Amino acid sequence: MRLISFLILSLFVSLRLSAQFQLSPEQEIDYVKNILPVGELNGDLYTVVQHKKEVKLQVHSRDLLILKRELKLDLRKDGRSRDLEAAFIFDSGFVYVTSYANLTTEKRVVELFRVVGDSVLPPVEMAELSLKNLPSGPWKEYALMVDCLVSPDGKSLAMMYQNQQDMSSVNNRMLVVVDESLKPVSAIATTIQFPVNQSKIRFNVKDQLILLDGGVLVQKTALGVVVYTAQDQFEILLSEMSGNYCVRQFGADRLVLCGLYAYSNSGFMIIASGDNYSRVIRREFELTDAYGFQVMDLLVKENRDVTLVMEEVVRKQAGRTVVKVGQSTPASHSPQVNKSSTLEFGDIRLVNFSPNGSKTWEYTIPEAEIVSESSEFSSLVFSEGKVVYVLYNGITQPSEKNRNPQNQPKMCAVKEDGSAVTTFVFSDGEPGMIVGEAEPEEIPLLVPAKCRRYKNGCFLLTTGFFCYLGR
Repeated sequence: MRLISFLILSLFVSLRLSAQFQLSPEQEIDYVKNILPVGELNGDLYTVVQHKKEVKLQVHSRDLLILKRELKLDLRKDGRSRDLEAAFIFDSGFVYVTSYANLTTEKRVVELFRVVGDSVLPPVEMAELSLKNLPSGPWKEYALMVDCLVSPDGKSLAMMYQNQQDMSSVNNRMLVVVDESLKPVSAIATTIQFPVNQSKIRFNVKDQLILLDGGVLVQKTALGVVVYTAQDQFEILLSEMSGNYCVRQFGADRLVLCGLYAYSNSGFMIIASGDNYSRVIRREFELTDAYGFQVMDLLVKENRDVTLVMEEVVRKQAGRTVVKVGQSTPASHSPQVNKSSTLEFGDIRLVNFSPNGSKTWEYTIPEAEIVSESSEFSSLVFSEGKVVYVLYNGITQPSEKNRNPQNQPKMCAVKEDGSAVTTFVFSDGEPGMIVGEAEPEEIPLLVPAKCRRYKNGCFLLTTGFFCYLGR
């Protein structure tokens, strides 16, 4: 595919929106599964590229996507064969976490590496995990899992480990929160019980746990949330059981919980503030035909409105098989599924609330306009100012030039009053045409599972390239 240079998306001029986005040139890729977007730092994009057993850190300029630096991450340092567990921006630098098994001591060692310039600093040992109660087999040295979360300010890190010290710990996860100097935050060390009947499914830490600035940890349960601070822990309970909700920080000192009750068209919003979040405001609302909708995200906007993001997800015995393209991420908008799961995706629905919890509008992108292939994610949703943006793979309508419907990435902007306009992401409005191309060309689809919202824009990964959408 030819280079897409400086495509300007003059979005929604008729609505006089202030947002105007610019697309960087593209960077072609071989395989989607090889790309791990990491973050944005000092105007540069950090990406990890994995190919077979070789792992490289690539640093591109954000605007021009010029490769400024490439560093090989040696996962066989000191003769140890390591697995890459996570990579992220932490304490204003690039950090990655690895683990390796020592079958002699029956321990799995978890290490953290910092990259400074073109150098990798000596590792810091974070944990030793027992392997002794794992069944014997060739896979034993690759068993056990490590999950990481970074706070929005990049100064706190939560690490969760699977441990097999004794048989009673088979379904448990150990959790610890550390500050930028990697010292544990007081009182935030806990054990999470993982349901026995789900022990073979990867724990989706980013759906169950939220790490806030200051090292405050929020654990989501079916009964409500448990909040861990450096001094104490306390609960915010739901009036009815529900696992279909989202938790976000609402300003500096408030939490908001919003979602749907089980098997119901009723929803709830809880705003907690004050000391130990003891001052609680509860609101309930009704939706039309909300059964089958999964809560994907909760956006806190500039005007302190919040927007609940939901998607209709239906599991069926027969139908299209969803193929995973990567692990879930903090900005993901879909539940974890197995490779054998068969799903059908329906409408994307946005529900907006005022700062006091009153519902102000609903907007739906209908199923007929959405494509969901090769991924369990079908959208990337974010807010900019007072506007909510939804990026998804859409279906174009037939035209004189192209009589057959085509799949093409779209962006829908929903204004403060709930009105919306949709435009193409990579074309000038003609289905199947890339700007600057003389002949119709198939446009690669977005892979929302690996698209990321960063502070200044969005990392967009497609089936053929990645690029940056920003100011």
